[in-house]
Amino acid sequence: MSQPRPGTLDSGTVLLFLHIPKCGGTTFGSWLYEAAGKSSPVAIDKWYNHGVLYHPAGFADEGLAKDDDVIKNALADPNLRAVTGHFDFGFHRQLRQEFGYATILRDPLARVRSLFNFQKFNQDKWGSLSEATIDRESSIIDFVQQPPYPEIDNGMVRRLSGIGREREIGKCDEAMLDSAVNNLRKHFRVIGLVEYYDESLVMIGDAFGLGELPLYYPQNVLAKRTGDADLDTDDQNAIAETNALDMALYRVAAELCEEQMQKGGQAFQDRVKGFKDRKTKWLDELGDESLPEHLR
Repeated sequence: MSQPRPGTLDSGTVLLFLHIPKCGGTTFGSWLYEAAGKSSPVAIDKWYNHGVLYHPAGFADEGLAKDDDVIKNALADPNLRAVTGHFDFGFHRQLRQEFGYATILRDPLARVRSLFNFQKFNQDKWGSLSEATIDRESSIIDFVQQPPYPEIDNGMVRRLSGIGREREIGKCDEAMLDSAVNNLRKHFRVIGLVEYYDESLVMIGDAFGLGELPLYYPQNVLAKRTGDADLDTDDQNAIAETNALDMALYRVAAELCEEQMQKGGQAFQDRVKGFKDRKTKWLDELGDESLPEHLR
């Protein structure tokens, strides 16, 4: 698909995009490679291309690939412009360059629902996800009350606190929430939300030196999805109970995101409108036959 020539990541700061599962990070990764396509003269290997490193950290497991030589070499490369992946806060300690964090969060009700649907989809298509399986007849309440992996239990707080990946399910605490909030406030240049996705991309572009933003369409999205409105009261209560810390974190993140957008003033709103208008025109010109099933 042809797109306008993107800008380049030229802020002099390495963007660390902390990809929280089911928060639009796969779409963001593709967008980021387009955005940084001219930032590096060579494509080194499948994990490291055009100055962007995809770090194959764990999703439902603990595999962080810390000893991989390709990753070590990429992190030491002066051409490095960005890292994206399912790593946790604290990843910056592996860098030599100046860095800045960004992330995108999501309402926990929607995020856990998406995890549940994604888990079932993976099992149907490719087998279990990181050896975690759920019964085909299990409900979302079963999923959250007996989580097959820690990501379902306050997964956002676990990653953003930087101390939660090894905590047993059910053992997350207020100290982790405090650490996550503190890290967001002190170390993140951009705190985006799935609910304000285009706005989040514009903020990241502004913070990390992008010119004209590349266009995109959502990826890794199931064609058949249920909306949040399809979660009944019992479902919502079960998710909220298991993810009480994530619910609190999301409220703080929403306030911080709103503050960032307001700080940009009218100029920011104009850039968002321009980006949305370009994207709408581009998608219209592509036509349904060029789009994936979930967008038709």
